[in-house]
Amino acid sequence: MVADKQRIQKINKTLIVLYMLVLAYSSQLFAQTAHMSANAFCVGTGIVTPQLLAQTARTTESETTRDAATAVLARIRLVPDSRITRDMATQQPMDAETFARAACIASGVNESDMDAVMAQLHSAYAYVAAHLEHGMTQSEQAEKSLVLLYDSVLKKYSEAQTLPSEALASGAYNCVSSSIIYMYVMKRMNIPVTGVETPLHAFCIVHVDGKAIDVETTNPYGFNPGVRKVLESSKHKNAYYLVPAKNYASRKNVSDQRLVSLVFNNRISALQRRHQNDEAIALAVDAMALQNNSAQSFATVQTCINNTIADYGTSGKSEDALLLVEKAEAAFGSAEPYQKNAAAAVNNLVNAHTRRGDYESALATLEKHKSKLAQKDYATMRENATANLLISVVENEPLERALTLIRARESDLTKNRYTQLIVRAYSHKAQQIAERGAWLEAAAVLENGLQELPKNSELTKQRNVYRQNFAAEVHNEAAARYNAGDKAGAQSVIAAGLAKFPDSTLLKNDLQRMR
Repeated sequence: MVADKQRIQKINKTLIVLYMLVLAYSSQLFAQTAHMSANAFCVGTGIVTPQLLAQTARTTESETTRDAATAVLARIRLVPDSRITRDMATQQPMDAETFARAACIASGVNESDMDAVMAQLHSAYAYVAAHLEHGMTQSEQAEKSLVLLYDSVLKKYSEAQTLPSEALASGAYNCVSSSIIYMYVMKRMNIPVTGVETPLHAFCIVHVDGKAIDVETTNPYGFNPGVRKVLESSKHKNAYYLVPAKNYASRKNVSDQRLVSLVFNNRISALQRRHQNDEAIALAVDAMALQNNSAQSFATVQTCINNTIADYGTSGKSEDALLLVEKAEAAFGSAEPYQKNAAAAVNNLVNAHTRRGDYESALATLEKHKSKLAQKDYATMRENATANLLISVVENEPLERALTLIRARESDLTKNRYTQLIVRAYSHKAQQIAERGAWLEAAAVLENGLQELPKNSELTKQRNVYRQNFAAEVHNEAAARYNAGDKAGAQSVIAAGLAKFPDSTLLKNDLQRMR
């Protein structure tokens, strides 16, 4: 497999949180929706104790949920394999045995199987050493060693087979596993060797006879690729072979630790393809330890953690997602990428309470997870949750109580949202009155609203509609009397209407026409 062709998938499961504000004169609530999108490549936050607004049986339910989530997260390991020592992470170049042991750990070899796998490596080297001719130059030894490894170990190319241990057991290899085995042999022979990484491939360089020579380990004749050579075993005198230099763009020499870590990276990529991001975290942590906590390896850890947080959020495991944020922050410190997905997870929990009409618990949940949120996200969520609570109050409590509570929460709202809620309170009360045909009484409620919010267009519009409805009813009654021949009665109705609504143009015109 190409070294980084399947790089650890970076889930922009970035959890972009979209805050949707809906304000209509109906029962619709303010709502938030969280969207997570995913794509791929692995490269790779304390809780504020809330003042609970409702401490009932929900507390027990929350504790049960948290216990279950803790059990789910118990298998996620955020500390490295103890076998990855500081010496292993810092020795450069690594000696042959340390290099081999690191490769076995990266392959997932258990300690109980370690001696057996190491013995296979020793045997591979012994075979090569036994078949090298006396007097060979280092360049000749390096070239011949590759051919001999194909005679004894490397049998079949398999792009996905990145484990050196599996290559030794079955003969199936890719660029990473074959490079590691070849590098081990070179180290045993005291031939300087360096791993090379490209975005799509891995190979190595040997430093022999004063030259640095590329070695394409996926081909038995890959020593010094791009150079035409005589095929010694051919029956034809002029038979040549040429291994092309391939996938070498953007090449860079890497440490022994980085090359071995490509095994971790490819294993992580395989887990991601199976949607097992939570299992990839431990491998990323091990790779980071092996690379002495390099920035590149830390980015891989962050990516794997963030992918898992996003996975949990999209699969309804928001509590798990937030507990993982806690664990990750405790282990590695807070990170901005976690905050977006944490915001989506908190948003999901808050919305679950909102859908049940439990607005106080929604606010309590938000306060509980405040420390995991960016200030902007927290402020937006708190305003929306507060608005949902106040809308419920508007629709279920007397007007004066609703207004009192809205005014008390003014500091938690933007000016525009505060105004919308005040308007909603007056409008809701006026609508209730208007439903029984008391048009001017409804208009009077809105007029009171205009005393608080002068020139508000919504209140003005609704007041005028209710006044016109009153005038229309008076007009219709007067017209019925007039058409029945009761002109005096019609005039009396119009006069009574004008006494209540003296500014009505409709009623003024009616009275004028009746004279």
